[in-house]
Amino acid sequence: MFIKIYDEISQEAKAIRKSVFMKEQGFKYEFDETDHLAKHMLLFEDDIPVATCRFFFSVERDCYVIGRIAVSKEFRGKQYGEKMLQGAEKQLVISGVKE
Repeated sequence: MFIKIYDEISQEAKAIRKSVFMKEQGFKYEFDETDHLAKHMLLFEDDIPVATCRFFFSVERDCYVIGRIAVSKEFRGKQYGEKMLQGAEKQLVISGVKE
C-alpha cells in the first residue's frame, strides 16, 4: 500500500469518486471548482488505485479541509479511508500547517 499526492485530480481519482458518490450514493454533481484548488491523494494496493481524498485551505472557514474520502467498494474494510485521512493530516503537518 502506498499513497501518491497530485496537484490536479487524476483520472483514477475521478473514477473512484464517480463510482462511490454518483453511482452508489446518487449524487449528480460530484465535481466542483474546489477540485482545481485542492491537492488530491490516491491510495494504491499493488499498483491498483483503490481510495482517494482531497484537501485544501478554506478561506471561509480559515482552516484546511480534508474531504471527498472515497474507497472503492471491493476494497472496503481495510481501513483505507482512515489511511487517507491520516495521510492528508501528515501531509499538512509536513507542509508546515500548525494543528
